[in-house]
Order: sequence, then structure tokens, then C-alpha cells
Amino acid sequence: MAALHAIHWAKTVHRIDPETGAEVHETITLPLTTHRADAHLWVHDYQTILFDRAKHAWCANPDSLSPPMRAFYEPYWRDLAAREMAAIGHEPFRYVHDYDEDRDAVLLELPTSGLMSRMFGDCDNLVVTIDKSDLAVGDFSKLRVQVSN
Repeated sequence: MAALHAIHWAKTVHRIDPETGAEVHETITLPLTTHRADAHLWVHDYQTILFDRAKHAWCANPDSLSPPMRAFYEPYWRDLAAREMAAIGHEPFRYVHDYDEDRDAVLLELPTSGLMSRMFGDCDNLVVTIDKSDLAVGDFSKLRVQVSN
């Protein structure tokens, strides 16, 4: 991150002066790692791509990442993995509109996952349920798939 912070980018900003109505041009120079609230999110996009490539490289060979990258990412990935585990046979983690604990069984719940790069709704969970009576006879033809909220 220190090396990225040392790289500066320049952007020319055009705006209209509210007092004179004249077009004003200014150049802003910032470190690559600095995000302006009114700027496009290209630094965020870069970090997202870096995260994904580092994840795939680590899965193929953990030694392919430098020690500082491993020290940065591994604790983060462990935390994500612990919070984003799929689950079966439990009460849904969040509210599910058409779920009745007496009637339904959860076959699978998949949380939105930064680690696995999947998102359901606005960062909700995908919940697959079945009537317990259908499960008892092995009838999987009427599964319900919902997004929690």
C-alpha cells in the first residue's frame, strides 16, 4: 500500500463558478490510494480486482503471494470465511418471508459472500426451504428459494 500511495494521479476538474457563471478548471493531484467522495470509484475497482486475483493466486499456491500480502489478506479471508459459511438444517439466519418453523426445513442457506464474490439482493442470504412432509418422503419437486431480508 505504501508503494501505491507513492504513485500520484492528476485529474482536471471542470465546474461552473456559482458567482460568475464562468467555467473554472483546476487540477487535483492525489495519491493513488486516496479516494475523493465526488470522484468515480476506480480505486475501489482496482482494489476489488487485486483482492480477487490475490485470492485466486493464493488458492493455487499460497507462496505465490509476498509475505506482506499474505499478512494483509489471510486474516481478512479467515474472517470472511467464518462469517460467510453456507448452512443446512437450521433456522434461517435472517427473516425469510415465507418460512414457518413448524412446516419448513432449511435445505441450504448461502450468505452473500465477499470471499466467494456472490451477492443476493442487497447483501442478503439465499435460502432454499422444503416442507418437512415433502422432505420425509423424498419429494424435492416443490422447493422454495427466497432471499432473506
